[in-house]
Amino acid sequence: MSRRPAAAPHRYEFKKEGAFGVFKTNGSVPIEYFMTSFKVDDLTFLSYAKDVNTDLNFDYLIQRDIDEDRARAEISQYLAAKEGEAQKEIVFLPPLLVAVVGVDQNNRLEDYYPDSKFEDTSDNMGPIYVREWPGIQRVTNYKVEQEEARVFSCGDDDHNVSISIDSAKIEVNVTRDNVKGAKLVVIDGQHRLFALNFLRVEHRHLIEGLTIPICIVYPPNSIGKHNEDQPKVPDVLRNLFVDVNSTVERVSGHFLTLLSEQTLGSIICREFCKKVLDTKGIEGLGLVEWNTKKHKESLEISREHTLTSIGVINSSFEECFKTKGGVKLLAAILGLDKRAADFDFGTDEYEEQLSSPEYFPWRDFLSRHREQLVTLVNQNITPALMDLFFGVSYFESYYEKFGDYFTQKEEIIKRDRTGEHRIFLAVKDHFLLNGLLGKGAYSMHSDVRTDLTNIIGEEIPGFARKVIFQKAMIEAWSILCSKFIAHNIPVQRASHYVKKFVEHSFASNSDLFDERHLYLQDTIYSGSRIKVTRSAKRQIVRLLLSNGEHTICDDKEKEVLSDLAKAEVGSFINQMREDKRKVFEKSYKTNFSIAAVERDRLYVAELGKSSEMKKHGGDSSKTTFDTLVADLINEDLTDSFNDLARTLNSRDFIYSDGEELEDEL
Repeated sequence: MSRRPAAAPHRYEFKKEGAFGVFKTNGSVPIEYFMTSFKVDDLTFLSYAKDVNTDLNFDYLIQRDIDEDRARAEISQYLAAKEGEAQKEIVFLPPLLVAVVGVDQNNRLEDYYPDSKFEDTSDNMGPIYVREWPGIQRVTNYKVEQEEARVFSCGDDDHNVSISIDSAKIEVNVTRDNVKGAKLVVIDGQHRLFALNFLRVEHRHLIEGLTIPICIVYPPNSIGKHNEDQPKVPDVLRNLFVDVNSTVERVSGHFLTLLSEQTLGSIICREFCKKVLDTKGIEGLGLVEWNTKKHKESLEISREHTLTSIGVINSSFEECFKTKGGVKLLAAILGLDKRAADFDFGTDEYEEQLSSPEYFPWRDFLSRHREQLVTLVNQNITPALMDLFFGVSYFESYYEKFGDYFTQKEEIIKRDRTGEHRIFLAVKDHFLLNGLLGKGAYSMHSDVRTDLTNIIGEEIPGFARKVIFQKAMIEAWSILCSKFIAHNIPVQRASHYVKKFVEHSFASNSDLFDERHLYLQDTIYSGSRIKVTRSAKRQIVRLLLSNGEHTICDDKEKEVLSDLAKAEVGSFINQMREDKRKVFEKSYKTNFSIAAVERDRLYVAELGKSSEMKKHGGDSSKTTFDTLVADLINEDLTDSFNDLARTLNSRDFIYSDGEELEDEL
């Protein structure tokens, strides 16, 4: 008689003991952790972030890149110098932060752990409590009566027990690649791990006997049963990564933006990049800077071949919507006013429900709101960003030629059989994903860089790739959204018009932003240098919106756009007049195009300005100095006004007071 074999139990081959704790404050999601130590060979149990979730999607791509050269050159040498070289007397690395994650047979991250089970049992030393997340991990805690009771919320029930925090055991079902189970993924310290592994393999004798501090973390309540009220495991770990790197070691601003789950700006940038990858492919994503390693460069458009940067987009939204009024506008753009009942934004000092956060970027919204916010962003903001950065004819044409260039280049290399195909793929990876370049690829990289610089120079006006212009473009979109919402015009139409305004601004018959125009000098340009100030950005916005006067559309939209154009041009002229006056007053002493006698007269008048103002009740416009300035800049103002009227083909403007916004962006 044969016996049917029982199902094999899960193999928890990784086992560690250490200090145990639960990190939870004021209703936060509980994070359990083990503080333990690894021997050098234990490092083989650990995985890099890139080892999981290997599908080509944006969530995979934004796992933090490992700068292997830096890890070898800096961290490895810090830990163990080469033979014959002086070693630092004292060395130490902070603990690696290691997360327990579940993966399927394709190495993709599982959103939730299996439902956990609780067992109250004992061993030869006394009572123990065992919790198991089947196929992932098993945690054993030891009973200690004098400790405060802790509540473990498992899939079967809540369990109130007193345990030791000095000692506990964790067992993890660490599986091979492409086998369903668990992995121990380093979420902070990947460069340290790479350096340690490099030394373990190449120079083991230099670190023989080293003991490495490790902190293992996991969110115990992120189980299938709680999928409606607990965040997903990857979301929790992503937040831990951002928090640790925000407060301890600064990583690229791009990654801090993209990996964060707790700001609306991060959702906007993340969903935009996902949309680009899904609809424009890896070549399209290669035109958006999203993984620049240096923080300062992450706030700029720093690569010669790209269209924009998520650092620019994120800071644009922060500048547009940072006030209470801005947040209300953003809520209206998203349609939150129609879905207020779906969100809980807390209470004010009078315990009354808040309708929305007061300030952008809406930090720390509840995790259960994230999916709804993602949906609203993808309905109302992502399409607008796609319009602005891939719908404008100049950008669209360059995207097509960019992709064609790499396809044709690869075909030529394959056909010529020069043996450079591998080098080409490395160069292509550098341009598309900012991958590392080996020394053998420098020459080809230089050639490709020159080719792309020529293509982008032929296709895209240089001013359109300036950070200040792209911020102005998004601000112009926000202003149009406000006008359209007020007049019950679909807000989706706003990006359509801004796209047209951008195209018209650089048309050969107008070239609205050509630095040779007199009306741009002293207000947007100083000579050939762009003035990077809030005032200059607002002037660019006004000129963009001035195109609404010539837009072909239905009567209702035409009226709104025409009235807005006239008002914006009027404001531009007033600010231009004020800017030119200020520049003249600051520079007349060294402006040798002014006759010496006029400079002397101005100097004397400026000395007496304060006493004259007292006579005129503080009105500076009546002083001799201001009268002289007005006379001397009058010709420049008249010529600038005429230049603007010719360029816009209109003199029908509405004048309003200018604004003073000279702070640098």
